[in-house]
Amino acid sequence: MNSQPQLPSPEILQKTVDNWQVICVRLDSAIALLDRAHEMIETHILSNPIAAYRLRGHRASASRRLLDD
Repeated sequence: MNSQPQLPSPEILQKTVDNWQVICVRLDSAIALLDRAHEMIETHILSNPIAAYRLRGHRASASRRLLDD
């Protein structure tokens, strides 16, 4: 009844570490891709003068509200 948990073998541990490293590299690549896409979309939106004006006005009014509180 008092069986101690068994540690996995070094080979299994190394395989697990290798798998997690691959997953981390894939996640880093996906995050970098999303960052580039976000930057492209923001650049596209801000290249439209009306959208840029509206966004700047919205951001400015939100910061003014925070300062007024």
